[in-house]
Amino acid sequence: MRLVRFFLLAAVCAFVAAGCGSSSETTTKKVVQVGTEEVEIPSDTVTGAFAVTRALFAKTGYEPWYAHCVLGQMEKALTPSEAQELVKDKTAKSKEREFALFEEASESCVQPGRDAINPNAKPSELAPIRAQTAIAFRSAFENEPKATHAEAVCAGRAIEQLSDEEVIELSNASPKKQEKLIGEIFLPCFPE
Repeated sequence: MRLVRFFLLAAVCAFVAAGCGSSSETTTKKVVQVGTEEVEIPSDTVTGAFAVTRALFAKTGYEPWYAHCVLGQMEKALTPSEAQELVKDKTAKSKEREFALFEEASESCVQPGRDAINPNAKPSELAPIRAQTAIAFRSAFENEPKATHAEAVCAGRAIEQLSDEEVIELSNASPKKQEKLIGEIFLPCFPE
């Protein structure tokens, strides 16, 4: 499994899923479930293609330049009519399309030596990133033929137990350092 930049990509891609996922709405806010965390978004910001993703970026520890780049790349990839169709269509195919756009955009926006996550992000800004990244890693390992269910659960728990400093360090690390850190984090799950 390719792990380089997966940590950052997994966390970012979670917002695409959250935008289409479970939520509850009141007259003043929308609550979006991101992993095990709830993120409140003002209801007046949740219209248009990628609006929830944009609002989630604003509520988490991502640097504005990175969020702007990812969303800009996603929006450039769609015509206005395609964007409207994506907003209306809540099927699995639509989610897959948005996820694919997001994956491509986030990979193209990573800049070596430039932090995508604010090194001074608050715990409340990092909790949704950590929670959804744990789910993404667990899911990725469950789909890996050589990994067992217990190993996949262990990988998710390993991410959930990272400190805020570790989440920031891992997210902003160079690909080489990130691969080393991930290997250390998952060593108890895959001892061989």
